[in-house]
Amino acid sequence: MATQLEARARRGLGYELRGQLGSLLEIRLARGDRVYATAGALVAMGEGVKFEARPGKRVLRRVLLGGSHYLQQFECEAERSSLVLAGVAGRRVHAVEVSAGRERMIAPGAFLAAEGGLELDLYVQKSARGGLLGRRFCWGRLSGEGWAFLQAPGDVLTVPLGERETLSVDSAHVLLFDAKVGLDLQPVLGLRTQLWGGEGFYLTKFVGPGEVLLSTRPELRC
Repeated sequence: MATQLEARARRGLGYELRGQLGSLLEIRLARGDRVYATAGALVAMGEGVKFEARPGKRVLRRVLLGGSHYLQQFECEAERSSLVLAGVAGRRVHAVEVSAGRERMIAPGAFLAAEGGLELDLYVQKSARGGLLGRRFCWGRLSGEGWAFLQAPGDVLTVPLGERETLSVDSAHVLLFDAKVGLDLQPVLGLRTQLWGGEGFYLTKFVGPGEVLLSTRPELRC
């Protein structure tokens, strides 16, 4: 069955991924719950949900939020209510949990929404390869405790890495990885391969331990 339906409960807040593609996110709210999301993500909200647009940080706007000037902030003032969000057409919603001991790094354009207890900041990965980085090593860092919701085209592959285990991937397929995972650029060998192989001049190399999530369709190229 193609329909994806997932539900979890946590401190009174739960969610379901609905629709054939899992592209609709329904969040069940209790009084005092706060959620923030990218501009334009709202589909519907129940009674008692306060809605306010707030300007995002400049770097977040340019790199992580796809050029949007604002974040949407929702707060539940009723005993119970609900909120329905959606991302870019054709992208599925994926829920990830963030904890104090497990910060997550996300690709530019992947953020959809998060609980109010989470912080989203820009992180620039430094590398010995210097000026060749471009935007490939600009990531969003999710910290705090709670649920975050990402949007990605196609399916998502979860790859657990053991101690010092490595994984080389096309940067455009990276959706998320644990902040503790090592990261660097791996040159693609051979000029012909660099020009015509379709992967560019560098791959992203991860070094475990930790978890990496890959999107099967490379529409999140940074």
